[in-house]
Amino acid sequence: MNNNYSPQQLEQIIALALRQQKDQQNFVSESELFDIAQQSGLDAQQTEAALKQWQQQQQQQQAQSKKLLAFKIHASSYLSISCMLFLIDWLTGGPWWFFWPMLGMGIGLFSHGLGLFKVWRKLVQTQQGAGLSFKRCRF
Repeated sequence: MNNNYSPQQLEQIIALALRQQKDQQNFVSESELFDIAQQSGLDAQQTEAALKQWQQQQQQQQAQSKKLLAFKIHASSYLSISCMLFLIDWLTGGPWWFFWPMLGMGIGLFSHGLGLFKVWRKLVQTQQGAGLSFKRCRF
């Protein structure tokens, strides 16, 4: 029986053990995390640096999620107001005017989306600079 494991095998075994432990209890304490890391051959500084990096990523993802939600709310209000303006314009008759306020609000929505895209790109570049894969970004 081989008692040497590759880093990928080690990651899979630990992930399996944590899933099994999750059935028994919901959380792993920070001291248990450091113990597991130490038993895996990582020193406390490496583990602490990884923990800080993970916490920063979680904060960035939460901030990004809030910004995405704000954009979705903005887009849904744009659509609902546009529909209401179209309905008012259609019911009142006369020359069509509903597209002018839609154009103005659309410029605001476009600006909001552009700002969100810039923030998203900056976040992805930060994660790539930290050595993380682009495929791991979930937006």
